[in-house]
Amino acid sequence: MVFNCIDPGDVFDLAISSLCRKLEKPLLMGGTFSGSFTCDYYNPTGHGCYLCMTDGFSRENIEKLHPSTILEVEDLSW
Repeated sequence: MVFNCIDPGDVFDLAISSLCRKLEKPLLMGGTFSGSFTCDYYNPTGHGCYLCMTDGFSRENIEKLHPSTILEVEDLSW
């Protein structure tokens, strides 16, 4: 299981989520939203994923960080 409490932005959460989905690892993500704590669990073999539940990603980010291409990413500094 992967615990993700990184809070610099959605792009990093998408990268972690895609990697977990690709490697078939469960993911538990925690963070804050509008002053309250949130905790989300993603089952890699179940339905739904971070990408499916979040809007606003650019097409470029989706293509770079999709589970089918995430293993090719070497640097997230862009």
